[in-house]
Amino acid sequence: MNPDGWLATAGHCVDPQSARDLIFEHAASDYVRQFPDSPEALNPVGAVQWLRKNARVEGETAEQGPEVSITVLYGSGAKVAATMNADVVDFRPIDKGDVALLRVDRRNMPSSELTTDADVSIGTRILAVGYPKSTQDITDPSLDPTYKSGTVSKKSLRQTIPEYEIDAPISDGMSGGPTIELNGKVIGLNSFRPASESQPFNFVAPVAGLAALLAAKGVVPTLGPADLSYRKGLDLYYSGHYTAAIKEFDTALSLSPDFPGLVDLRTSAVNLRQQYGDVSVLRGSNLMWYIGLVVVLAVGGGVTFTVLRSRRQRSAVSPVPDFQPIPHGWSPVGGGTEVAGEHAADAGAPAEHLTAGEPHFCANCGAQHHRTEKFCPNCGEPIVIDASAHGKHEKP
Repeated sequence: MNPDGWLATAGHCVDPQSARDLIFEHAASDYVRQFPDSPEALNPVGAVQWLRKNARVEGETAEQGPEVSITVLYGSGAKVAATMNADVVDFRPIDKGDVALLRVDRRNMPSSELTTDADVSIGTRILAVGYPKSTQDITDPSLDPTYKSGTVSKKSLRQTIPEYEIDAPISDGMSGGPTIELNGKVIGLNSFRPASESQPFNFVAPVAGLAALLAAKGVVPTLGPADLSYRKGLDLYYSGHYTAAIKEFDTALSLSPDFPGLVDLRTSAVNLRQQYGDVSVLRGSNLMWYIGLVVVLAVGGGVTFTVLRSRRQRSAVSPVPDFQPIPHGWSPVGGGTEVAGEHAADAGAPAEHLTAGEPHFCANCGAQHHRTEKFCPNCGEPIVIDASAHGKHEKP
């Protein structure tokens, strides 16, 4: 539940009373094997019940009951990476919520997210995870759990305690394992099944009780750095980005060297990269994005080229006058050169040369322009040297 050594299981898995019941069950089973013709052999359940009422379980002394010790095996497959003693921090018995909080001395452990009751509904698809005793009796030992699929059938109460009814099959040995949604979040812990029920009809203790135990100890259920790298690597792995996935897997392994199944997954990523290579970024939506960008750039370049070409064509066909416009208006009368009025002194004088400090205006449209420009920025016409529309802009 938390990468710093916080674990969870069912309350009855650590309850001393459950240890007594287990001792009685083994005692009855051994008695029946030794005395198959005894009356108890005809009714082994009755034998267990008789022992519960009449027998006493002693510890190291007569006054001491059974001591419960919890050992956690950590690893995957047949490889046991670590064996750790766990302390029972707190628990609730089966009739009070059936959850337990454990602690081991280890950091950066794989952890899981908890869901909320609001996120669980009838029909929610789930997987019940655990180690069925019947399977272990006929297969080689393995730390890889069994996954049983099903759905949430009902939300119910048992003596005011919430429970989830599921149709995934659960058998002896799976108690305390998580029941998870398909997104990996834990909805509860495998709790119990009716003894007389032959069909998948099982009950899960919701994680609300476990969340309460964690909160009481000030522990926040969260994913650790190794989990985050692992999950990021999974996304990259299944999208075909094997090199990036391997990098994330290496990060997770550096934080949690015994992360279950991760070494095999990394090997698979290496093999797939060698066989198929990484997925190119120029695929799917990324490819369409790049194509769209190239098209936009091409269209923009074409527009720019067209504008420049149009301006050059206009400059090529526009006649350059072989005379200089006279800045101050005058009009010849008849064939003479008489100039009327105040401008008579300017008659026959050469056109004025504008200096760098004076304003420059287009002779065609009158727009102001920089003195070094060859074409008018407003109309596009060529700018005639020493020409000015100064007269159009004189103040009265």
